[in-house]
Amino acid sequence: MIKGPGATLSLLAVMVVAIVVFRYQQYVVDRVYPIEANLACDPALHACFVADCSPADDPECDLTPYEKVSISAHDAPACLEAHTCDAFTCEGRRGCAIIYCSEAALAEGETCSERE
Repeated sequence: MIKGPGATLSLLAVMVVAIVVFRYQQYVVDRVYPIEANLACDPALHACFVADCSPADDPECDLTPYEKVSISAHDAPACLEAHTCDAFTCEGRRGCAIIYCSEAALAEGETCSERE
């Protein structure tokens, strides 16, 4: 058995390489991480999120109502990441959730739309 600082350093280097390879496989190859996307929302049907801003004060302000989707990147369709999905549902998708506006779900700079 090899003893001394060289053996400890070698063992440490092997462990670091193993962790890097494992994480690369997990995130890049298998895409095992959550993503969140905003999709168009109909305020007549659901409580939707709306940006809490004023177009008069901020030209970048977008008052389009939206809902949030949380899903594993592995299970997400390409249109979700491109924000081009029409009529997206979580049906049949593991670990998928559509989040409608509520006090608990509000983030800074958001408000809930009023139902029409």
